[in-house]
Amino acid sequence: MNKRLIVVLVCCLLVCGSAYARRIAWKKTDKPPVSLHLAITLAESELEKEPTKYFCIGAFLARTFSEGDWELRFSSEDGKEMRVSVGSDKSVRKSKEGFEY
Repeated sequence: MNKRLIVVLVCCLLVCGSAYARRIAWKKTDKPPVSLHLAITLAESELEKEPTKYFCIGAFLARTFSEGDWELRFSSEDGKEMRVSVGSDKSVRKSKEGFEY
């Protein structure tokens, strides 16, 4: 019984630790590689190609494998949502579901 409990606890720690390690919150004392203003500008220029007009409703900065990604949430007047990720290399990706890091 004790071995089973230990195995379950170790597995839980590994799963939780790997999920946390993939997306670590940004330290407020570190300057991001891409400014929020530039990230929004890059995202908006990418969204101009869409037929729907979007506006930014939220932003999140995470320390990821690329050193730091801005994940921006956009919405439209008819309720459609779009998420845009701007990486530290200024690459822009968009998704309707969100991103896995």
